[in-house]
Amino acid sequence: MRYLTSNSKKIRIDRKNIFGAPAPISLIPKTNITKIADTGLIKSADTGPNQKFLDKKHCTMFHRLIENNKIFSGLTVKSGRQIDLFLDGTINKPLSPINIEINQLEKSQVNIYWFSKTSVNLNVSLNINLLGKNSQVIINGISIINHNAEIKFKVNSNHLAPLTTSNIYLKSLGHDRSSGIITGRVYISKKAKQSKAFLAQAALLLSPNSRIESEPKLEILNNDVQASHSATIGYLSANQLYYLMSRGLTLKKAIELLQRGFLGSLIQKIDNPYIKNHYLKLLGWQKQ
Repeated sequence: MRYLTSNSKKIRIDRKNIFGAPAPISLIPKTNITKIADTGLIKSADTGPNQKFLDKKHCTMFHRLIENNKIFSGLTVKSGRQIDLFLDGTINKPLSPINIEINQLEKSQVNIYWFSKTSVNLNVSLNINLLGKNSQVIINGISIINHNAEIKFKVNSNHLAPLTTSNIYLKSLGHDRSSGIITGRVYISKKAKQSKAFLAQAALLLSPNSRIESEPKLEILNNDVQASHSATIGYLSANQLYYLMSRGLTLKKAIELLQRGFLGSLIQKIDNPYIKNHYLKLLGWQKQ
């Protein structure tokens, strides 16, 4: 695979405000917050989605971007709790820009799993506010863009307390004449000393007419932190296709296998069996 690294013009890194004034950050969802019955784990602005409990303090939640004509707007995770949240962003009609707020209190842990496979335009901002000391978030995101669709997917990880941690992994596939702008932004405030952040973005273009821009951004206002990022964009390797076809695979099967390898490296790291199986079903890699 041929890679374009962060030195390439196609991957833009916004250094303008790294040491300047941070952008305004909204810490409270705009909607009223009510407690989801029986969980004791979270407060949410929406009706409770499908939930599975791994133990009393660990809940797995599944939510579509639109559920019963309501747009998922976010939640607040209580201190010491752990939530695995699967967000299905697959839609069949264009929507207005969507803003999702996840607020985390002290010692909370949230694992977010994003998936979208769409042929229509989509604009989503996912904002994670690490409000409490020792709060942690891991984000795994897969975006598959088809036909002439355009996707704008932005993830903001805002470190607003000491000893907070974020790890973000975003992968995207571009088909046909699709386009996408995938933005990952890590903001570490002056108060967030000894925080850690990692951001990795990768895009695979399956058509010469598709275009995806990866935009990693770091805004760091404290020197006592660890923060890094990586970004790659590439086409299918002609050598890999030739090798697979020389072993008897058709071109279609060879492309499918390479796609599976590209996305599978993210999925195989998931420990939660409910989440992993849901990814496999949505990708068509496992029987319903």
